[in-house]
Amino acid sequence: MSESDDSEVARNQESWDAIAHLADNLNQDWLDQHYLDIDESAYSQDLNEVLVSTVGDRQRQPLTEFRYFWKLPIELRLTIFGLALPRRVHCIRSLRVYTTYPTAFPSVGIPTLARAYQEWWNASIHRGYGYRFENQLRESVRLEWFDRYNDLIYIQSLRVFNAWKGWSTMLCSATTVFNVLEVVEDRWRGAATSDIFTSLSRTSIFDRSKTFLLSMLTVECGDDLAIYGDNTTAMVDLDDENLPRMLKSVYDNVRSCKPANVPHKRPSLLLKHLRKEWDAGLKRLSEEQWLQSRLDVTAPKDPTMYTKERFGYKNRRFMLDRNHSAVEKLVRAMPEMRPVIVFEKRWPCFDLTMLQDHGSAAHLREPSEAIWADGRSMDGLESISNRRGMVLSYEFLVDRQTRYGPLPAPPPAQSSSG
Repeated sequence: MSESDDSEVARNQESWDAIAHLADNLNQDWLDQHYLDIDESAYSQDLNEVLVSTVGDRQRQPLTEFRYFWKLPIELRLTIFGLALPRRVHCIRSLRVYTTYPTAFPSVGIPTLARAYQEWWNASIHRGYGYRFENQLRESVRLEWFDRYNDLIYIQSLRVFNAWKGWSTMLCSATTVFNVLEVVEDRWRGAATSDIFTSLSRTSIFDRSKTFLLSMLTVECGDDLAIYGDNTTAMVDLDDENLPRMLKSVYDNVRSCKPANVPHKRPSLLLKHLRKEWDAGLKRLSEEQWLQSRLDVTAPKDPTMYTKERFGYKNRRFMLDRNHSAVEKLVRAMPEMRPVIVFEKRWPCFDLTMLQDHGSAAHLREPSEAIWADGRSMDGLESISNRRGMVLSYEFLVDRQTRYGPLPAPPPAQSSSG
């Protein structure tokens, strides 16, 4: 847009806010309740006056149509369209889950709203990608439409990358959710899972990713929290001021089960501890894992790039000097990393060794591996989260056990973009 257009937008900021609010309600019955009756003479009025004025003492009446939408600049129309699209969470699962429970995970297509006008359809094609998940026989087991600017990709286990190909275009400009304890190399437990993240980073698969949301904790709650929309999963930033209120409902559910050990007695104490874990090490360790993975590809190793500070399994690795020119370049290209808490719209199920179908994808449980990290008898993620205190209760194991089996994975199935 030109400078004059920008200044016009600034002068009518309240009007644009009103239009954005209109867009947020395009999928609802907003036409019946929210907006004024505007006559044809309004074309000559300032847009701000059009949206807020009434004629004399006439009572405000609901509109049956918004006749001025198609007179807006196309950039603004497409912005409104983007605001109106649903924000979907795509949870990518293993081939075994899709083939065993095909009806529990229906395919996801282009949003219905995009089919209303050719302009919006064309915009959707530009914004997203269609993917076909196939088995080893090249038979389709799932179709998925992903909006790279609006949707989230939820990777419950990094091992799912061993099951599918074709990730590069899907992760371009995407916001992706990982378990933070799968990304970092643990000092005591080893690098079995973080090695997957490292090898993926070396393939440039994350090079054009926009944001990493790193899950510090997964909690389960019912429909009483209005945060899910049409999804069964929601990601809430660790700094969200509403988190204590949200977690109160979770804690009420936890206490009703009378667990033997709840390390953090109140939501405020839990949040304080998670923030401490993030600030004290997990943030830097997550960034270090990505930087060192990319450094192995983009630049020859130089001893001057490293500091004397150690990290990783048995403190075997040295941290990078972020003031080094080659490292600075990588830091600028690094995706934004933010801590979140994952809310699942379901109530806790304690049997995590079986996949249970309760009629809804929200209640499915996937097999976990009892042995992880060099044959040790306790699951690695459970051990790490227990030691770090990143738990609601030590009895609740949701997303604290390894999924999709140990490495090496079987021959990968296919995920092809369309």
